[in-house]
Amino acid sequence: MKKLLAALAMATLTACSTAPIAVDDPYAITPAKAESVKAQVTTRAQLVAMFGEPEMTVPTEGGDALFFKDLSLASFWAVVAPDGKVTDFDWSE
Repeated sequence: MKKLLAALAMATLTACSTAPIAVDDPYAITPAKAESVKAQVTTRAQLVAMFGEPEMTVPTEGGDALFFKDLSLASFWAVVAPDGKVTDFDWSE
């Protein structure tokens, strides 16, 4: 009986770890979106249109550092100058 329960637990855990969750996230951080961001061109409003409202905003000397995260836990950081334009950014899938 213990072997059967262990086998069922392993099968359940394996199924959970390999089954993708299909979620339609309009604010997903995709390579195409991240690569379309250009320093001194892209604006804060454009970032919000692409990625939604930031998870966190941190005031810095050079402007605001914005942190975005999507449902797959991909992330995007951008520094936005007082004039509203992106000055620096980085992202991860």
